[in-house]
Amino acid sequence: MDLPKDATSPYAASSRRTGQYSDYDSSPESDEDDVTPAAIDLDEDVRLAVALQQEEFLAQERMFHKASKDETSFHCNMDELLALSLENADDDDNEETWIAKFASISETKYVSDDEDDEDDEKRQAQIDADAALAKAMAETFEPLDEETRKLVEEFEKEAMFLTISGRATLFVQAVLDLVTKTEATLPTNMQAKIRAVNRDDMVYFAERLLKAQEDLEEQGRDTSVDVGYHYTKSEECMTRIRVDGLMTFAERNAAGIPRVFNGAAFGDGIYTANNPTSYSGYGPIGLLVARLKGTTTTTTGTPADQADSVIGHPGRVDEIIVLRNSRNCLPLIEYETALASSHKALLENLQGDLQALISKYILVVPKVSLDQLPAKTSFPSVKIVAFNLPDNMTYTAPSMLNTDPISATSPAGSSTDECPICLATLSQSVVS
Repeated sequence: MDLPKDATSPYAASSRRTGQYSDYDSSPESDEDDVTPAAIDLDEDVRLAVALQQEEFLAQERMFHKASKDETSFHCNMDELLALSLENADDDDNEETWIAKFASISETKYVSDDEDDEDDEKRQAQIDADAALAKAMAETFEPLDEETRKLVEEFEKEAMFLTISGRATLFVQAVLDLVTKTEATLPTNMQAKIRAVNRDDMVYFAERLLKAQEDLEEQGRDTSVDVGYHYTKSEECMTRIRVDGLMTFAERNAAGIPRVFNGAAFGDGIYTANNPTSYSGYGPIGLLVARLKGTTTTTTGTPADQADSVIGHPGRVDEIIVLRNSRNCLPLIEYETALASSHKALLENLQGDLQALISKYILVVPKVSLDQLPAKTSFPSVKIVAFNLPDNMTYTAPSMLNTDPISATSPAGSSTDECPICLATLSQSVVS
């Protein structure tokens, strides 16, 4: 039978029940031959009646579905189903309304309840299995006690000392901690006058200095690092220093950075002082910097490949160290220049604290060949708990013992360290 294309009905809720909507065209426009359904004004009683009929209709739908071979879609003789639905309709039901209901549900995707139940069971089984595993792991692997945790943390720090990036990170963190500790001792109006230069870029500059230190060590030059002072003219200059570091005139030109000329009596380079008061008149912002001097000279004409820095006014209070390469200078802490006179002791204490950190972290790690390694290294012992071991383990003998493969099985919980095949220690055994 021909079904109308234009039908609206509250029974469209049946498509929402199955999670899909009908492809039925509910456009208000229709062809001349289409049947126009009667408008229904549903009060609460009618709404309940339709809901009851909906449940009955779905029950009939399931019956036809189970009779078919297809488990996912509903395929029946349309005339038969419509006739069956009309038999269950009340006398006062409008036939066109039932036709609309039928049109709404005829193309609805149907998912069997049995299939839903099976999926739910699998999902719940997986959830239960995951919960059981999590509980078993929580019971088996106990949290590290305080002593063991400290040993592990110490071991991790020791491991970081083996790499340049690790030492740079540890050093910068120590500098940040020092600044925080110092700020806590100052009055509130003083705390903003001292701060670390820049955390992220400071790590990069620290790595760069450590690599330069390694290069000097390979060349047989001085690798010692100390703390000096540098002054800059403005906050704009300081902003560049935080990002680009302190640079020589040649390096600024190469990078296209506007230069600030303060004179160059001892040649191009980064001018630093040994104390906070000397040369503090060069700007309102002061810096505590780490200096890698390398090979030094007192003659400005010495080629750069022969000297890494120039010493001006050697031996005097106002001695100047001119670093010829930005890699050899690491900005650490910035402060207001006024502190050089009002709180000179504070800056000198910071200088001493920074020098102690440099001695701990900014150092060359000697390269050791394999034949120079110690015969045995002791590590802190940590309790290890086995989890989910098999009942038995199979050992396959090394091929050098026999031309034909031989193997033996041993309980996994056995405490012996002897091979069950050759009764030798398990130094060459392969577990399969």
